[in-house]
Formats: sequence, structure tokens, C-alpha cells
Amino acid sequence: MKFIWMSTSKVISIVVFVLFVCYSVDSQNILLLERSAKYKNFKFYEGNQIHVKIKTDSSDLHVRGIINAIYDSSIIVNYNNIIMIKDIKMVYRPRLWAKLLSISALIAGTGYLALDAFNRAINHQYPVLDQQTVITSGIIIGAGLILIPFRERWYKIGEKWELKALVL
Repeated sequence: MKFIWMSTSKVISIVVFVLFVCYSVDSQNILLLERSAKYKNFKFYEGNQIHVKIKTDSSDLHVRGIINAIYDSSIIVNYNNIIMIKDIKMVYRPRLWAKLLSISALIAGTGYLALDAFNRAINHQYPVLDQQTVITSGIIIGAGLILIPFRERWYKIGEKWELKALVL
């Protein structure tokens, strides 16, 4: 009798565990950007940041925000933008190295100029802005400004790149 009771309690606990796991599991929908000829892809999940360019009747529209839901033919961005996947022309992905270098160069160039000018001012050296310092910090700031367009890489949807939703 004791053996049957232990076996029944194990079965009940296993059934409860399986029901609990099945209740807490949610399907994972993926927005997949992939290159047709090569094995290269990028996956976007619900909760990820996305920046897309969509075609409208009169012009193109850029939408940037967090993906709230992914369906088989559309996505919802920022809780109020329903975007059909077939209307997306481009997907933009951030390049962290370019963003980091750009911001660092802008801060470093401006900081170098400000620190040197402050140092020369408190030491009563004139002119306060030295020509060599202005040239050096100008080059650093210019490099940071040149890197701004490289902060995002764009992928044009068409022959090479394909965008599809995987609803699992």
C-alpha cells in the first residue's frame, strides 16, 4: 500500500510540474532579416529596438522604437505603429563601434580645447586659445563628425536581403 501511494504522489507531482511549465511557456516570435545567397541573418525579438523605413503613398517614413508584437504579416512598434512587413523598405542596425568612437572623439576634442584654454587662462598665458590646440582639437572633433553617418548600417529589402516573421 505504501508503494502505491508513493508512486501516485510522484505521478501527481510530475503532472503538476508539466502543467506549470506548459502554462509559463510562451511562443517566441522572431523577425528575421536574412541574406538570400549567404548564411547571414539578424534576429529581432519582441522587446528589441528597431529602426525601419517604410513606404507610404506619398513619401517614405522612418519608424524607430521597441517591437511590442510580431505577427505573421505585421509588427507593432511603440504600441501604436502597426507596420506591414511587406511595406518595409529598409532596416537599420546600429554600429556600436562607430557610435562609441564618434561620441568619444567629440567629447575628447571639446574637452581638450576647454582644458587647454582654462589652463592657459589661469596661468595668464595669452592668447588663451593656442593655434596648435585649436588645430588638434578641430581634427579630433572633425573625425567625430565624419563618423556620425556610419553609426547605422542599412539593409535594403529586395534581392539580397529578405525580411520575414517566424511565428513559432
